[in-house]
Amino acid sequence: LGIKQGFRVGKWQGFFDVAGFWSEYYNMMEFQFLALYFQVKNVGDTRIIGGEISIAGQGKIGKVSIDLIAGYNYLDPRYVNFTDSIDGKPIISTTSDSVNILKYRSRHTGKLDVQAGYKNFSIGGTFQYMSFMENIDNYLDSPIAFPSIRAFRDREDIQRGTFILNARVSYRYKFAKISLLGNNLLNSEYWLRPGRLEAPRNIALRLDFNIEGKEKK
Repeated sequence: LGIKQGFRVGKWQGFFDVAGFWSEYYNMMEFQFLALYFQVKNVGDTRIIGGEISIAGQGKIGKVSIDLIAGYNYLDPRYVNFTDSIDGKPIISTTSDSVNILKYRSRHTGKLDVQAGYKNFSIGGTFQYMSFMENIDNYLDSPIAFPSIRAFRDREDIQRGTFILNARVSYRYKFAKISLLGNNLLNSEYWLRPGRLEAPRNIALRLDFNIEGKEKK
C-alpha cells in the first residue's frame, strides 16, 4: 500500500513515493549449508514486513541541469516458527544469531544518485548503504570450520554496514561519448554472499559510439 505524489517548485519537478508492504510465505524453502554443500530445506512459514520511501526530481541551478534519485528501504523479515522444530530441529539452531531475522538479508538499504550536466559535460555519483547481514548459516559462522568468515563478520567496520561510493564524468561530442568511471571509490570490503568479496576500487575509461545510418533517396 503506497502513495505517490508529484510536485513542482519553480524549475524543479519530480515525485515523492511512500509505500508499506506485508508478505507471508507458507512452507518457505531456504538453502542451508551442510558441511560441504547447500541443500534446500523447508523452514516453515515466514513473514516479511517493511516500508520504502523514495524521491526523484530534476531541475536547474542556473544553466546546470540536476537529476536526483534517493530511496530508503526497511525490512523486518522473520521466521514464524523460529523456535519450533522444523525438519527435526528448530530454525534458531541453524542461524548464526539468536535474533529472529531471515538469513542473508539486510534490514536497512539506501541509495542516493545525483547527476549534474552542463552542455556536453556531465558529472555524477552514487552512494549506497547496506546494513550488516545479521544472520547467516551457523556452520558458515563457525570459528572452527570457517575462521576467516567469522573474523570478517566480527570486524567493527563490517558490523556498521557497507558504504559504497561510485562516481562518473563524461563528455559527449556528436556521435561519441567518453566517460571516466570510478567504482567503489572508498575501497570498501564487502560481500553479498559470505566468503565472496565484491570488487575493490577500480577506475575505467569508456568510449561509446552511436552511428546512425542515413536513408538513401
